[in-house]
Amino acid sequence: MDSHDLLRPALAGLDCKRLTVAFSGGMDSTVLLHLAVPAALKPHRVDQGGCQVTIGYQAAEVAGSVRLGWRVKPAETLLQRLKAEFGDDRVLVESN
Repeated sequence: MDSHDLLRPALAGLDCKRLTVAFSGGMDSTVLLHLAVPAALKPHRVDQGGCQVTIGYQAAEVAGSVRLGWRVKPAETLLQRLKAEFGDDRVLVESN
């Protein structure tokens, strides 16, 4: 199963479990986490339903993830923006 197969159920209007944006040690994670990610997600935030948002991080000697305290409604425009800003392979939508 490739990343496109994982995205189809969310875009078909089904609930999704989690939206993950992943970063690596070579990226300026401070700028991304505090500016770019919130700006991309803000128009799609919802109070109920939608996807839990998780930020993944991996460097040479450390890896982890942080679950944010808000949710987003998956939409084609959101996924396209995230992929354009952070890379196609850094955006993952997991279905219920």
